Amino acid sequence: FLREGVQGDASVVGGPRFLLDLLYSPVREPGRCPAALAVAFAALADALQCHWHRPRSQMTREMADAMVDRAQQQAVEAFGEGGMHTAIESRWPLFSFLARLEPPFPALPDYAKEGIPAPPPIALVSWSSREAELGGLNWAASFAAEVFGGMPGVALKEDVECADIYVFRSKLPNNFGGVLLFVDGERSPDDSGYQKLLASYPASIVVGPLAAGGVSTHFPVPYASTSFASRSEDTPAALALPFAHRPAPPRHAAAAAAA
Repeated sequence: FLREGVQGDASVVGGPRFLLDLLYSPVREPGRCPAALAVAFAALADALQCHWHRPRSQMTREMADAMVDRAQQQAVEAFGEGGMHTAIESRWPLFSFLARLEPPFPALPDYAKEGIPAPPPIALVSWSSREAELGGLNWAASFAAEVFGGMPGVALKEDVECADIYVFRSKLPNNFGGVLLFVDGERSPDDSGYQKLLASYPASIVVGPLAAGGVSTHFPVPYASTSFASRSEDTPAALALPFAHRPAPPRHAAAAAAA
């Protein structure tokens, strides 16, 4: 829709040229569907807003700012004469998208303009807080801390959907372009409905009993290993111990003590 709404080569639907058209090209038909364009620009800002919270994503942050500006310009054209009353009665969900925007406060500095050294590059690992819906324990937070915690140059932060690595089992990130790390809680990715997606996404890793196939990478482990992601006391390291030396589950230990 945005490709048709702004001037430029209609055959270019991606890459730097398309981004420049979105940023600077005038609207193709001024006065036609400005409310729809306002919503489209606001939706694009929503898709990019994660980068407002990443200090080194300077250019993407500026693009998100520009999309908000363009959304506001189209909103003024659409609702300027009718005022707030017209905007509120409109069926276009402009306010819904604008309400979703959460820029950081205080604003991150423009390191290049202010001459401030940019923070060192880090690999950001994230997961969804919604993974906690599985039994009340956020297995993804535990898994990320176990695998990536303490590594130099790596930071862990929840709910950052533009992270470099995203750990998930049920909550897939939106508008993602990093490494997907799928920890399988079923027999195969197909049981969770992610087989086709993982097989077609080259930067995906499946940790579990069966591979997704395609271009994904498989790290084969039995379900007994992935089930440790949902445990609060033991770790997969226990599997390396002889069976007789493994820690007993709490309920078995309590039963043995009572006997």
